[in-house]
Amino acid sequence: MGLTPWCRRIWPGLLRRRRARTREKLLRFLDEVFPGEGSAIAKEKLKLIILGVLLQHADHERIIVCARRRGIGDDRARQFLRGEVTSGFRREMLAGLLDGCGADPVGIEVALELFDELIREEPMPDPPPSAPAASPAASPAASEAGDAVVTGSASQDHDHDGSSEPAASPGPALHAGPGSPGPAGLKPDPSTATTFAELMALLPAYRVWTGERSYRKMAAAIDYRFAHNTLSSLHNRTTRAKLDLLLAFVEGCGGDAADVEQWKQAWQRIALSDATRRHEAQEDDLPVLPE
Repeated sequence: MGLTPWCRRIWPGLLRRRRARTREKLLRFLDEVFPGEGSAIAKEKLKLIILGVLLQHADHERIIVCARRRGIGDDRARQFLRGEVTSGFRREMLAGLLDGCGADPVGIEVALELFDELIREEPMPDPPPSAPAASPAASPAASEAGDAVVTGSASQDHDHDGSSEPAASPGPALHAGPGSPGPAGLKPDPSTATTFAELMALLPAYRVWTGERSYRKMAAAIDYRFAHNTLSSLHNRTTRAKLDLLLAFVEGCGGDAADVEQWKQAWQRIALSDATRRHEAQEDDLPVLPE
């Protein structure tokens, strides 16, 4: 027996609420077991999720076989069985292994968020030292030309205090430092979004631009109107989020009144566009009455 029209209308909402409750419970459990934040905490939380999935899927040899079918080597599969998935792992590799073990979609979602956090905070390796290049022998004419260029450059770069060392010009950065907003030209613009998914996808870049506060500091900045777990998962939404939650995220990042108003107008514009489309679709579905 199929679902009635009324059930079909309410069923997606019920599933979304159930998924949200499951996510909140999982995040709360992880915070209770490993309180705090940082890459070390995220690593332990991710390991706990993987081991919890593996407890329900005890046939490790079958996992290795499934990994081979997905093009994943045995070494990476055994690394996954130990819960160690940072070094040499890719995002799609982790998602495939968790899905092959029958992990819950919410668990996969949270695991990938933790994995992204680990990759983002993983220190970059130091570049190898480069040996100075030997200067080739030059002709007298070339040597004189080179001396002229160096002399002219030195005279142009000479400071008032007598220093002849030219000042280095920094390249563009998304933000100047912790707690400092970045250049105005790199600021994410919510007015470019045409859907709520696009609007939510701009939030991580805005957080980085404003100085990349931790989500716990963001929650404290808004007087804990929303939990840090709720703020950290907002950018993953593809449907409309509540306006007060979106504005709380902007405020928590350190956005000023102008930024809050800009994000508010973007939310209202997209919400109005969605409502107009739904109304037009309902009118198209109305039966045509005979004249």
